Amino acid sequence: MTESLRARPTDSPEDDATREARHQVLATLLGAYADGELPVETSSQIDAHLLGCGRCRSELRVQQAVSSRLSHSTVPTTTQALQERVRAALSVTVPVRTTPLVSAGGVRRTRLTRLAIFLTAVALLALVALLRNRSPQLDPPPYVASTTVPAIADIFAEYRLVSQGDLPGRARDLDAVRRALPFPVRPLLNANAHLLAAWTADIAGEPAAVLAYRWNERVVLQFIVAESSLFRAHQLREAFSQRRAVVTQDGEQGLIAWPEASSGSVLVGNVPWRTLVPLSSAVVR
Repeated sequence: MTESLRARPTDSPEDDATREARHQVLATLLGAYADGELPVETSSQIDAHLLGCGRCRSELRVQQAVSSRLSHSTVPTTTQALQERVRAALSVTVPVRTTPLVSAGGVRRTRLTRLAIFLTAVALLALVALLRNRSPQLDPPPYVASTTVPAIADIFAEYRLVSQGDLPGRARDLDAVRRALPFPVRPLLNANAHLLAAWTADIAGEPAAVLAYRWNERVVLQFIVAESSLFRAHQLREAFSQRRAVVTQDGEQGLIAWPEASSGSVLVGNVPWRTLVPLSSAVVR
């Protein structure tokens, strides 16, 4: 066999590695090549490389598409305040910690510390809830009346009747209610009590004003009754003479009453009577 018929030797592995290294270098320059930012000599080398490299031709098409898209896009600008915040953030030097945050022996102490903090927070929240829900104590102590006293029984009956349907009056009827009664009708002075309606009713045979409030997401009724209605019962008259409030509980409904200059006020709500103490006007002074 003659020399001209022998097979030509294939490229060595060293030649393949050299070509791949050259490919990687030129591939990193394709973005600059697409933007026309390379010197002529380098651009010529990439031109020659692209003739025989399909991978780089595909990558070049992607780079050209991106460049074209960016050239037609509007670059958003930032406000001066944002730029200043960014510069301030970049100027902060973050210390590099060279020691572990927590040693192996300190992991347990860290967990115990977190548990102690959690339990303390729970205790504080419970204390806040207790203080918020606890009503102030009455001084002197209130008189607990029977729910069978005529005035009290009538007030509970009126409250239940109203609770089963719509309120019979509207807030703008307050002036009309005042004109209909021979004693002053003064609403509660409490920023959290919003007057909803006002109307008149018959309590123990005497005319009375009924004011409905929304308070703590509940409807509370204030009955302003004639002085004779409350003082007719001996036990109530005795309590008021001692400057004691009258309270009682009938199932879920609580009641607290106190005398005023020429009338009496009674609060009723679907809550324990102690909950109504802060809403009352004072209670008895």
